[in-house]
Amino acid sequence: MGSWTTAFESFVDDGPVPVFTRHWDVVPNGDVNQPNAGHTWVYSAAEDTFGGRWFGLDTAERDTYPPLGLSYYDPGGSYVRVFDTSDGMSGLFVRGLDVDENGRLWLGYEGEGVDFVNLTAGTPILNATTIQHIGATDNLLVRAIHPYGDSIWVATTSTLYRYSSLANT
Repeated sequence: MGSWTTAFESFVDDGPVPVFTRHWDVVPNGDVNQPNAGHTWVYSAAEDTFGGRWFGLDTAERDTYPPLGLSYYDPGGSYVRVFDTSDGMSGLFVRGLDVDENGRLWLGYEGEGVDFVNLTAGTPILNATTIQHIGATDNLLVRAIHPYGDSIWVATTSTLYRYSSLANT
């Protein structure tokens, strides 16, 4: 979980006392100038079918500090890396994030529409070859994505859209 400008933590609550792990820490006053602050600005999250965790990152000050993009943690909870537009993503503000029953990761952006990638077991490979963009979603201000059956529901700032998850573009 992202604790805005303070820390990024996970916890296990299956015992009598929850156990917390702090993955990223920033100074106590939440200084946005700290190098790890961007990892705490979590807006969306999803778990893939292999147990990996994905976090869509936001920013505390849009005009000064761009978001990092999409953060990935392996099934054991270890940080792997951040993916961004240099990896082929359409945007950095990942507002909608979910995984469908076929293991397809869906990403909705703040003004850049919707992308998807078919995940496979092992370390994920996101690049301009594996990431597909849905052209009909260009410029949408996505707030949430939810796959259901053969549909992808996309909530924007003003409208709820339904797209076929079977389409490739």
